[in-house]
Amino acid sequence: MLMRVTLRAVCALAVFLSGAAASADPFDDLGTLVAGVECTLFQADSGGLYVLDNTTGFNVGDRVRVTGDLSSDCVSACQQGDGCISNAYLLDGGGRCPRRSA
Repeated sequence: MLMRVTLRAVCALAVFLSGAAASADPFDDLGTLVAGVECTLFQADSGGLYVLDNTTGFNVGDRVRVTGDLSSDCVSACQQGDGCISNAYLLDGGGRCPRRSA
């Protein structure tokens, strides 16, 4: 199990690093973290399903506000999504303060 998680993390990092040169647009939206085929994804309230490079401290089902850089032409090991959000910063669903993992 640990090896699978580590492999997914390495693959996700490689995808984001390879897409770093691609153009990105600022992103800021509220939504919910959902379980994808291979990864946890962000379902934005305004529409769209996105791969995040960081979900630290949050779990599937959590309401969050996500800010970051959106690349709609990224390639992801997650096998789904409308784009990738790099440099993702997550706040609790009210957007008030960051929730940190212990």
